[in-house]
Amino acid sequence: MLAARDLTAELARRPVLHGITLDCAPGTLTAIVGPNGSGKTTLLRALTGDLRYGGSARLNGVEIARAGAATLAHLRGVLAQATSLSFPFTVLEVVRLGLTNGGGDARAMAALAEVGLHGHAGRVVQELSGGEQARVHLARVLSQVWEPVTPQGPRWLFLDEPVAALDIGQQLTVMRLARRYADQGGGVVAVMHDLNLSSMFADRVALMQDGRLLAHGTPAQVLTDIHLSRAYGCALRVNTVPQVGGPWLVPQSVGA
Repeated sequence: MLAARDLTAELARRPVLHGITLDCAPGTLTAIVGPNGSGKTTLLRALTGDLRYGGSARLNGVEIARAGAATLAHLRGVLAQATSLSFPFTVLEVVRLGLTNGGGDARAMAALAEVGLHGHAGRVVQELSGGEQARVHLARVLSQVWEPVTPQGPRWLFLDEPVAALDIGQQLTVMRLARRYADQGGGVVAVMHDLNLSSMFADRVALMQDGRLLAHGTPAQVLTDIHLSRAYGCALRVNTVPQVGGPWLVPQSVGA
């Protein structure tokens, strides 16, 4: 279980998170959504131990702020919004960086296949498109926590805008990967901007506004006209696609 209680955080001495209480269970995919500046990435950084926080945040019963780097590296993999490289590493070399728990090149190649980059192992990362580079780093993170469940318990993927630079087909590849990881018993927490993808793939949605949790529950409970219009400050209308059965969102050009 990932359990945050009264979580607070600051950036440049400015309060950003205000008393967040949130539970995320292994075996589920939780999407953190909300407008720009609402605190989504700050929350993710606090939950992964990359940012000092007040209150409590426990991952599999371990207080994240007091866990050592090796413990956290075993428990969770983190895909940041952007990662830059200063040297001309090949794709395979970058993915190998995630092999903290063994597995060798076979695991690294399997991770590349999972993100649709099996034939790119020998290419220099900087020669790839932005979307391809993003998937290389996802493969690196995936190779770090390859087994969703170990004898020590479930493992976690934390993804910050994992589909931001991807085309529609690649977005579906990444979201299906995250869905499979959760279905196999791991935990997935993803910062998302695409509300329709969140509705399609997430079990739970956490809606942020001004550093606070405005709503948390199933997509149908959270992605409503009232909640979304309040959070985003514009008229949003939620409809249902009969073939899918989940909510989908259409911005309104005029007031509802």
